[in-house]
Amino acid sequence: MGQHVIRAASEADWDRVADGFARHADRDPARTRATVAHAMRDNPHGASGIVALDARDRVVGHLGVTHLPMRIRGDDYVFGRFYACFIDPAYRTGGVHSLFIELDEMFREAFESRDRLAAVFGQWDELDWWFLRHTRGHKAIATSIDLCRAAAGALPTGEIRITGVDDGARSPAVLDVGACGVRRDGAFHAWRTAVPGANDRGWCAWREDALVGVAIARDRRDERLLVDWAVAPDDDAAGHALLAAVVGDGHVPVRARFWTSDAFTLALFQAAGFSVEAGTEAYLSTRTVVPGIDYLSLSQSWHVTMADAGVHPLPRLTIGEPIVYPPPPGTADGRGRYGH
Repeated sequence: MGQHVIRAASEADWDRVADGFARHADRDPARTRATVAHAMRDNPHGASGIVALDARDRVVGHLGVTHLPMRIRGDDYVFGRFYACFIDPAYRTGGVHSLFIELDEMFREAFESRDRLAAVFGQWDELDWWFLRHTRGHKAIATSIDLCRAAAGALPTGEIRITGVDDGARSPAVLDVGACGVRRDGAFHAWRTAVPGANDRGWCAWREDALVGVAIARDRRDERLLVDWAVAPDDDAAGHALLAAVVGDGHVPVRARFWTSDAFTLALFQAAGFSVEAGTEAYLSTRTVVPGIDYLSLSQSWHVTMADAGVHPLPRLTIGEPIVYPPPPGTADGRGRYGH
């Protein structure tokens, strides 16, 4: 492994983080810069990250989260959702990335506390989750399913009033998420619908002056992807009205990724003609900090986790990558690799 320095990321680092991620994932650097800047710098609730820099001051490793405001049993917290995590191939050794462990240990020390991040979470394949579970303290709280509705006509609307997420002075109202869930307000909705290069739109459901639901969808190719969704507990009328808005004229299929066993929400979607299929990701997992917030209570009371974790590709942190063994230091490959 080459020489490197590890420190907390600052706002000035986001372009370099994006460039490193683009090299790692073979993506367009300009578009990746815009996407990472939106997720990390422009998130109204902030972001946290740790970077590893090589001798040329390039970011060769990053462990970063976007902040997500949560309300759990009436108390407000901030969670971190893993985003744009990567390790440069030259800085992986064996089957476990020791650089990731360094990044994770500094991340814990710097950010995981009641006053900063009460928990961090993300979605993983089985191998990565196994590593995070056994060595880094993550616990699985859900598995994924896909909800799919073929193009099949419009849905009936109900008595709930529907507006755009940015329509009118009342759009910043906070959605009451019940026992456990994401706090949503106007700033959060505006950020969620402003993803660079995406064609997103959102709807709010109102009962008189109370915000009782929100949905955000992304149109791409020949389908509509539901990327965020929340309904006040047990408000089936709000759920039906929002699904009617999302489905619209029913001319394109609608698909959603779902991360909880919440029977209420599943019943809403199935009544609207959605079928249930196995999702591609294996686990949604979390590492909690605050006593009283544990993986079991989250798995039972996190009302809806749709797209809080399911929009972006899986981070690939550890086991799932090709194994890279460093060459012996005395060989030509070793001298080239270590700059001798």
